[in-house]
Amino acid sequence: MWIENTIWRRISAGIIGTVAACSLAGTQLAADDSADRPPGSRQFDFRGKTWPPYSRPRGKEPTFIQQYHYTHYWPYPHNCEDRSAVNNALNIQAANGWVEATTLFSYHFDPETEQLNSSGMAHLEYILYRVPYQRRSVFIQVSPSPQTDQARLASVQNSMGTMLQSNSLPPIAMRRARAYGTSAEEVDIITRKYIGGAPTPRLSVSGGGSSSPAAGAGPKSSSND
Repeated sequence: MWIENTIWRRISAGIIGTVAACSLAGTQLAADDSADRPPGSRQFDFRGKTWPPYSRPRGKEPTFIQQYHYTHYWPYPHNCEDRSAVNNALNIQAANGWVEATTLFSYHFDPETEQLNSSGMAHLEYILYRVPYQRRSVFIQVSPSPQTDQARLASVQNSMGTMLQSNSLPPIAMRRARAYGTSAEEVDIITRKYIGGAPTPRLSVSGGGSSSPAAGAGPKSSSND
């Protein structure tokens, strides 16, 4: 009798443990399945209409613990998405700014020989020595002539090799761009023309200094004075 009771107790404990383990595994599996469900109400179809008419998730309703977790930690994860969107926009703007700052435009080259002029050499030196390493790329503005582009590319490569004295040179790329600045030579010509075309001053000063007012120009005295 004692042996039978012992055996039945062990069998019952094994059955209860198995059921409990299966129940716990099922609960954990259900929790894992619902962990990624979006919060809020669901969209459904009824009598040929979509309720609500705007976009909503479909599928099973979220569990209570999921709704509580979402409400308790709001605005997470939306604030992370917002920060990421703003940072991505700023990073794109910064990258475009560095591309613009490391571009050699047409006014950086001599119009006859297509070699770098003094301004172009100074700008290339700035790119090679002062621009951060991760932004150190040289861009050349594309011209209407392929021969001109090849001459400019060769000039930049030779100048870079002379400045760095190294086999590892920063990458060079051709870029279609618009020059927003003006060459210093053009500005100098315009300034000299403006100064040279200034009219002669027409105001003259007499030798005696300030002239006295003409007779009778002053205020008339009253007869009662």
